[in-house]
Amino acid sequence: QNQAKFSIKSSLAKLFSSPTIAGMTDVIFQASTAKTNIFLSLNQYVKHRPTIFLIHPIGGLAFCYKDLVARFADYNVIGIQSPGNYEAKGINSLSDLAAFYATKISAFLPVGQDMNIGGWSLGAVLAIELSKILASTHNINYMLLIDPPRSAYLSEEAYPYKEEYYYEFAL
Repeated sequence: QNQAKFSIKSSLAKLFSSPTIAGMTDVIFQASTAKTNIFLSLNQYVKHRPTIFLIHPIGGLAFCYKDLVARFADYNVIGIQSPGNYEAKGINSLSDLAAFYATKISAFLPVGQDMNIGGWSLGAVLAIELSKILASTHNINYMLLIDPPRSAYLSEEAYPYKEEYYYEFAL
């Protein structure tokens, strides 16, 4: 029943091997992200519309952006969710995670295609890292940084684009 309800494949024995809520949550999260696509389409995808990728905050899920979708009616809004199980994927730092996401985005969008990147909190930090990686292969029109840590963009090196390309909001 849990497999059908949560779309996960995990045995009850494994679920109850960690009898705390936190332990069960970890089992469910690991099972649900083991082979999960990191992309979460937050609206109807239309081929020739511009795309904005919104990177997850610290919790790893992109559902937090669902209320923003109405403001981006002319865009394909794609949330990027945590792949989970970082060690198995060779992800040991935020730079590694940004590189992993850049590889997935590059496989999704053709080289040279326009895109927009955004994120909330940790997602804003990852968005900045992603923009550095993808700038050589894609046209990044705008960045949406929601409540970014101030240290994430203090230097010109960390924040390489002109100020008018950023939209910054505090929640």
